[in-house]
Amino acid sequence: MPSAGESVSTPEAENKSYSSDTTQYDVQAIRNHLDAYKPVITVVSGQQVGKTLILESSTTVIGRDFAADMLLIDGGISRHHAEIEFQSGGAVVIRDLNSTNGVRLNGKLIADAPLESGDKIQLGPETVIEYRVEDPDEVAARIQQYERSIQDDLTGIYNRRYFTVTLEHELSYMRRRGAESSLVLLDIDHFKRVNDEYGHRSGDKVLKLITQTVTSYIREKDMFARWGGEEFVILLRGMSTNGAVAVAERIRARLANLRLKRGESILTVTASFGVTEIDLDRHDCVESAMHEVDGHLYSAKDQGRNRVVS
Repeated sequence: MPSAGESVSTPEAENKSYSSDTTQYDVQAIRNHLDAYKPVITVVSGQQVGKTLILESSTTVIGRDFAADMLLIDGGISRHHAEIEFQSGGAVVIRDLNSTNGVRLNGKLIADAPLESGDKIQLGPETVIEYRVEDPDEVAARIQQYERSIQDDLTGIYNRRYFTVTLEHELSYMRRRGAESSLVLLDIDHFKRVNDEYGHRSGDKVLKLITQTVTSYIREKDMFARWGGEEFVILLRGMSTNGAVAVAERIRARLANLRLKRGESILTVTASFGVTEIDLDRHDCVESAMHEVDGHLYSAKDQGRNRVVS
């Protein structure tokens, strides 16, 4: 028996002490985790559902311009549509940048207004984004999932579906603004022979080499995608036929000079190119524009390959 005044250690007392320590630890862990939460905007309606941007700068510009911090392809969105600002007092404010179609916050048209987590912001007729403060792990997972949905698995450039959506909105923008743009469609010559003679691993290396080469010859505002198999497509914004042909010719010449060593063999690569300037009188949809540039590509192949036809 313990003497008077001697403490008694019981399982209940031990558990209580352990539970108290654990609770203190958990509270601190929760505080640390909450401090790591990120302010983000995510597209919740429109063509780019799931696209997410972590707001890391004091100001974030949203719009159709390629220089915008969050690029949205909705044809009803202005090039510089809205701005989100973190103010010195801790407030977060969204501001309309004199856009054509305005900014609606939770359904109400605004010039500028403070944001709270969960607010929905409509930009243009289709696109709605949501402002939230979220768990960084969840944000990272959503960004990764969205990127996988718009990228080609092998090359990492845009896939056909995303390119098609973007071109649809480009056509809409051209109708309103009278801008010019051109398409380049290229196909690797005798690609089946590469796979048959050197194996699919070598074929994959060729596709990646094509991707790296083309990327080095186009501008940030242009768009490059894998159209399918060994075909690639480029949207050259603000460029006429002559300019697009010149770009395609530089890429063609560079590819023809590349050499890829495979074992004891040296693999050469050439490609055929079709070029067309988008003409809204002839191209009322993506299919008609792609049909014309595809015809030019096959003319290049019929004329002997390793050439550009417009």
